[in-house]
Amino acid sequence: SISLVAALIMVLMKAYALGASGSVSVLASLADSGFDMLGSLFTFFAVRMAAAAPDDKHRYGHGKIEGIAALVQSGIVLASAAFIGFQAFGRIINPQPVTQGPQAIAVIAFTMAMTVWLVWMQSRAVKATGSLAVKGDRAHYTADLAANAVVLIGLASGAILNAPGLDAIAGLIVAVWLTWGAISLMRSS
Repeated sequence: SISLVAALIMVLMKAYALGASGSVSVLASLADSGFDMLGSLFTFFAVRMAAAAPDDKHRYGHGKIEGIAALVQSGIVLASAAFIGFQAFGRIINPQPVTQGPQAIAVIAFTMAMTVWLVWMQSRAVKATGSLAVKGDRAHYTADLAANAVVLIGLASGAILNAPGLDAIAGLIVAVWLTWGAISLMRSS
């Protein structure tokens, strides 16, 4: 439930930053956070189901639902990467200026700090429970930190250096990063 609230706050803040800046890298980060929120919602229910006691149909319990949740998370990440890649490629071909850069930079920096806190909380939960679904959710948020660092660099380059192509390239790098992370998570699920 903590990751759901955090994801919702991040989505709202990044939607504001996108509206203010028009940055494709912020769009990439917003799309990723939106998919994170959907994945966290799925993980929330999967962990609850996995904790259910064994019954007549599931004599050994419901724990395998966590592997399925991690697989769904992978699919969500791949969808996010495809969307981001498409948008970034379009902006590389047709660059557009980044506006209100300082506001967008502040939003990305704040959401990165929030993500660090969330990963720390999820690490504690994984240590206590060994949950594969929470581990998958944590892996995605950990990858988000690196992706958002690229977004921050691209956003700053687009806004401060007036180089919108660098913002689009940052979005494309995020798409590639997310694809790699999704494939890794699929393999482990």
